Amino acid sequence: MSLPVSGGVALVEGGNAMIESPSMQGQVLLWVITLGVVVIAFVPASAHAQFAFSSNGPIPGMRCISVNEGSDPDSWADNYFCSLNDERMVWSMWSPRPGMQCTQIVELAEPAEHTWQDNYLCLPTDSRWSFRWSMSWPAPGPNETCVQWLEPKDPHTWSDNFLCFAPKSGSHSDPVKSNRQDCIEKVNATAEACREKCDNNGMEGHDLCLKRCSDARQRGVNGCNKAYP
Repeated sequence: MSLPVSGGVALVEGGNAMIESPSMQGQVLLWVITLGVVVIAFVPASAHAQFAFSSNGPIPGMRCISVNEGSDPDSWADNYFCSLNDERMVWSMWSPRPGMQCTQIVELAEPAEHTWQDNYLCLPTDSRWSFRWSMSWPAPGPNETCVQWLEPKDPHTWSDNFLCFAPKSGSHSDPVKSNRQDCIEKVNATAEACREKCDNNGMEGHDLCLKRCSDARQRGVNGCNKAYP
């Protein structure tokens, strides 16, 4: 028996269900529903989903900061820039932040009164990432990925604006390996919560409950290894 769910299909067997469905902005939402236990884990669908832009609020499962320009009336109040991990990003509407590496975010077609000339996205100086802004469909450089910044309600030529990112040259960190480890840690924490619910609920079918938690963990780990080879 199968039940349709938003973005995926739940396979139901004897009252137990496993749902693996596409979720928002390149995430995979893993639901484990077993003998009354409900556990949710977010697993990245792609190693390229390091950063993402949203014109409709924060993205579930990511770390998001507001990138609002208060002087622009064209629906920027709900726009966010998000990262898979906590990159300690800071948004400034007035100037570069002292002691940080800042990238100007600007659209020259905006009216002067919308004050986009002094907006910056900043990272700590020890960040593993380097940002580059483009207002005209960039050609990504080596190891570079570009994320479109688009507010559909803003008429001032945002459709060709992109923020590109790449690991810093000479960085000793391995972003893929680090994200794979972070991903597996989240899966392990979810599996542990699942097992605790099995133990605490004192329900019949305890062994089956634990087995389904274990199976779900293995699927999650496999998903992490696939996303970050």
